[in-house]
Amino acid sequence: MKIFICLLISFVLTASFSTAQVQTNYDSGKVIIYNGKVKLSFNLYDGLFSIQDNKKEMIVQDAFFQLGGLESKDSCGERKWSVSEISDEIGHGKALTIRIAFNNYADILWQVILYDQKDFLVFNMGVANDTKKQFRIMSFDPLRCDKLYNGLDNSINYKVLDGNDGGNVTSVKTDKEVMSFNNLLLRFGLADTAHILVAGGITYHEFEKYIQVNREDRTITLRLHSEDPVGKLVDAGGSYWL
Repeated sequence: MKIFICLLISFVLTASFSTAQVQTNYDSGKVIIYNGKVKLSFNLYDGLFSIQDNKKEMIVQDAFFQLGGLESKDSCGERKWSVSEISDEIGHGKALTIRIAFNNYADILWQVILYDQKDFLVFNMGVANDTKKQFRIMSFDPLRCDKLYNGLDNSINYKVLDGNDGGNVTSVKTDKEVMSFNNLLLRFGLADTAHILVAGGITYHEFEKYIQVNREDRTITLRLHSEDPVGKLVDAGGSYWL
């Protein structure tokens, strides 16, 4: 399985949370994965998820994921979930896997990994083609959010450092709309209480990765997107992690 998108949340973190292990919980239709630094909650009823920091500040609100024209918030047959242990070069933690099952159509696979003592989340996506026809993946979005830091005044010292790869120029921007071909760092607020978010690709496998942010009045939109003009063909009855 290839892990390719990382959302790193690096706000003010306190030392008292430094030994926190990952835990999961299910309550009232919501699956929660958390440690002492960050918490992600996925709503099985509407297909939306949110992310909080250790101060219980809502960072990502009502986000969803997308595979081609299919979205996690679309009407579907069923939303299933499972949790597994994970241990790799980054560390030990847990992986929460969501399967969006559609009737007579391929199912979306989405996974979020959270590690012990870490303050970032790693996302992965895939498809389970339980139909009798081949399915071609051409684009996917592990995270789309119109409510990033919703309600906060983001006009103070707002800056975005794009992390364009290859021969592209890297620069600090104050533009309301910024798209990067690899990763970016977003920052706003006063020096001692600044809000900082880093988002980008970890590994690259077949699909080009893009990160896009748009600053609106008291909210920010964030999109983690990947696409390929040829795409990946998944056989009938097969599955594939991107």
